[in-house]
Amino acid sequence: MNPNKNECCKDSKSSPSFWEYHGIARDGINLLLNNGFEESQKLFRSHSDESPLMSAGSGMVDFVQAILTFEDDQLDRALENLKRAQRVCYVETARKGAGLGLDEKLMRQILYADCELYMALLTFLKQGITDYIKGGYLMRRAWKLYDKCYCEISAIGGPFLAWAPELRCDKNGAMQSGMDDVEEALDESEGTGVVSPLDPDDMVSPLDDLTIHEETVSKLSPAAVSPDALKHLQSAVSCGYGLFHLAISLVPPKLLKFCHLLGFSGNRDVGIQALNLASQSEDMKAPVARLSLLWYHAVIRPFVALDEGSNEEGLANATAILEESYQEYPSSAVFLFFKGLVSRLKGRIGEALDEFHQAMRSAAEQQEIALICQYEIGWCHMLRLEWEYALPAFLRLKEESKWSQSYYAYLCGVTIGILGSTSEAQAQFKLVPKFVKKKTPLELFLVRKAAMYKRSPPSEADCLLLALELLYVWRALYTCSETVLNRILSALEECQVSANLIPLKSLIQGSACQVLKKTDLAVKHFRDALVKSGRSPPDPHIPPFATYELGVLYAQDEKMRAKGEELLKRVKDNFSGYDFENRLSFRVHAALARIEEQKTSREQLNTKR
Repeated sequence: MNPNKNECCKDSKSSPSFWEYHGIARDGINLLLNNGFEESQKLFRSHSDESPLMSAGSGMVDFVQAILTFEDDQLDRALENLKRAQRVCYVETARKGAGLGLDEKLMRQILYADCELYMALLTFLKQGITDYIKGGYLMRRAWKLYDKCYCEISAIGGPFLAWAPELRCDKNGAMQSGMDDVEEALDESEGTGVVSPLDPDDMVSPLDDLTIHEETVSKLSPAAVSPDALKHLQSAVSCGYGLFHLAISLVPPKLLKFCHLLGFSGNRDVGIQALNLASQSEDMKAPVARLSLLWYHAVIRPFVALDEGSNEEGLANATAILEESYQEYPSSAVFLFFKGLVSRLKGRIGEALDEFHQAMRSAAEQQEIALICQYEIGWCHMLRLEWEYALPAFLRLKEESKWSQSYYAYLCGVTIGILGSTSEAQAQFKLVPKFVKKKTPLELFLVRKAAMYKRSPPSEADCLLLALELLYVWRALYTCSETVLNRILSALEECQVSANLIPLKSLIQGSACQVLKKTDLAVKHFRDALVKSGRSPPDPHIPPFATYELGVLYAQDEKMRAKGEELLKRVKDNFSGYDFENRLSFRVHAALARIEEQKTSREQLNTKR
């Protein structure tokens, strides 16, 4: 329960029950993270009709589950529950009207914005062109509410974040020229006229009448709400505000213009600062802020190569968060999963396997978490080249997971092929297109690869290379041991692969040498990958990836830094339409940003001299 609720209730003009529910909501989130998903959802739903906090909490639980599963029915259920939470917030607001205190008005706006943000993120996961447009509108509405709430709360208690928004939406709505550009882009992409991503009525927030006017804001003082209520408000807005900034700062560079057209931008440092503030609070979303930070440090940073290979800073931050969380969530399947993930990223595969198995046992009644742990177990065995142990995990996932069965069929195919059953591997590859549902970039890549073996089975060498390609694309080779990397190089040196996979073989050899710090050999193999790809590469993603790797290596050498920057810009400007373009765009953007930081540091050093 919330230790500060009594003072909040006593000093606030709002209904006492509102702040009492805040403590119950935090208890519900703790139940969720301590493996009591059903109990948590039951608690929230039993009060969801009478409390905006509890209704929003119920929506947040469904949001977390949908993010874990990526399953369509879970996404739709979460979206519906979040809309319902907004309706409860609106109905309660209309019923109480002028009787609401300032603190409760602000909290309701924050809850409403949270629902907008969660719905936007879930809508993006659907990956259709209209979904991106609709998600963008939802993000913009969340931005407007967070921005207003932050300004109003700062007017009461002073600024509590070190940054103010760079872009603000116009008072009367979105920048109209930006909206015209968005609709024109949508019209061109659909070819049959503009499809309205949202109903017109949806573009107006029902809570607009709760917005505090500017003249009122200028007169606000610390006495407007109680000290404890102020802390709750600061923490509540910081979680959503931080997650918003972090998410937008990680948008692929090509989509940034779209975000700017909608009237907002993201700042990664602000996002992390805000989430850190929220994670140390008593707000019901504090655990969600911790999970968001873990997700950033343990998933996003290594995935987009923000710290090149080692990611030591990110892993240190993730480890600190896990240690802080252990006392409150000692057997939480979610935190155990992240603990295993951090161990894997540190290259401690044995520890990671133990932690993933422990997380699976803790998640006995939470199949969604059990399945993502099963995937990581299979992945860990791949990192050890233990194909016979990886296969059972992927077979289970193909049968039980509703997310991308085509991907798991492909993993089964390459693993079975490496183990010698090439005809069965071919049978698995033939299943890949049958399992495709949405034609995502990953699924299109898998279908193209599997189609190579439609008429004849793959060789064991081809299957090995295809498995290593996945490890490379997911940047998992950095977590392989030196022994395993040398085994990979020996196996590739000896094997004969299909002619159209020869450029890929050179790329993988170069990456393994790069991790082993054999820079000259790595450069040789990356150059070979470019030469062997020719003008019509069988794998169009090989040239941009090889060029990127060369750029990163050259950028590490002061004498070759200019050449490295030139190669990275070549990837950004000269390549498009290849597999995994978005993730490579992230990495190129991060590499160029590091070069700019190094230039700035040198200039500052020279100035001091």
